[in-house]
Amino acid sequence: MIPRRMFLEYEGKAYAVTVRPTEEGFLVQVDGEEIPVIPIDEEHCTSGGRRIQLASKAEGLWVQGRLRELRLLSLEEAFAWGLLASLRPATVEDSEELVWVRSPMPGRVVELKVRLGEEVDRGQALLTLEAMKMQNEISSPEKGAVAEIKIKPGDFLSAETPLIALRRVNRRPGSVGVP
Repeated sequence: MIPRRMFLEYEGKAYAVTVRPTEEGFLVQVDGEEIPVIPIDEEHCTSGGRRIQLASKAEGLWVQGRLRELRLLSLEEAFAWGLLASLRPATVEDSEELVWVRSPMPGRVVELKVRLGEEVDRGQALLTLEAMKMQNEISSPEKGAVAEIKIKPGDFLSAETPLIALRRVNRRPGSVGVP
């Protein structure tokens, strides 16, 4: 199973959390700290010797007999909290030499299908992006060679994020559009 990244609000603070399955349960990474979580049954788990009771989604999380509010944040809320500030689209411009392929929607990079220096044809799949539980192939808008890759599998992206730069090939100086 692929590690899952989520954004949570807990007691008035926002956190980026990565959950990775292990043989015994899960490894939860929060602010660089890894916390093992071991399920006991459908409603309980242990972490660091503490018994945790999972409450209903509306309630939150019971830790050592005290109800704590835990809420899953949307990508928009995560941006607002500043958790995804580094994922805001960078300013890059197309040029006569380079064309940037940008994310058409917010989502998570599932797979890169090209390597640096590889020549690609117009319409060739460059990567797979997951958005709203659907996998979408992002294709090359024109023939070129992969000059730069700004993303990796697992990255969360906003719409219009620069993904891959293609060095244009077979173009006449000053020509516009696909050769």
